[in-house]
Amino acid sequence: MTICEEKKILRSKIKEILKTEYSDKTLRQAFSKIAVEKLASQKYFKEADFVFLYVPYGNEIDDFALKEIAWNEGKEVFVPKIYEGTSEMDFYLLVKSKPILTQLSKGSFGILEPNESLKKIEISSEVLRDKKILIVVPGLAFTENGARLGKGKGFYDIYISRLKAAGLKVFTVGFCYPLQIVKNIPMEKTDVFFDAVIKA
Repeated sequence: MTICEEKKILRSKIKEILKTEYSDKTLRQAFSKIAVEKLASQKYFKEADFVFLYVPYGNEIDDFALKEIAWNEGKEVFVPKIYEGTSEMDFYLLVKSKPILTQLSKGSFGILEPNESLKKIEISSEVLRDKKILIVVPGLAFTENGARLGKGKGFYDIYISRLKAAGLKVFTVGFCYPLQIVKNIPMEKTDVFFDAVIKA
């Protein structure tokens, strides 16, 4: 069996777990609150200048309460926009003083994404050069040692690799429910290992 086939089987298994175990909104909110509190207490969160979050979709664990905590600690918060038909993504700066829903609209795959009127952060920008960047990433599954199974498009693997290739100070965190932790994930050369994994 190829790595690709192994991943496909694991994806199906985890999707079923998400559908059966985390379909209840109240339960998802409870787990999300636990995970957010855990992450916000970490040294690497406290030390970050820029926090790159994702906008939760479907049954994904919700990291979005972290934006308020980050803003209260004087950090800048960014969210991703993906380009359909490619494996490319960019992050845009959220404006603390404006209502969140006025800054987001449905984009690729029905996921809320930043409006293009917001400021896009360029990886080559000097603004990033001396900043500590924390990037919080969803996934279908993680291992305790930082292996990740995504949805197969490679958006985060490519973007994180670009950040690291630019020599930036990046700390990567997987964010998930307890049942998304597995013993083993088959990894390919292009797959990124994460510095930490926070589970609810």
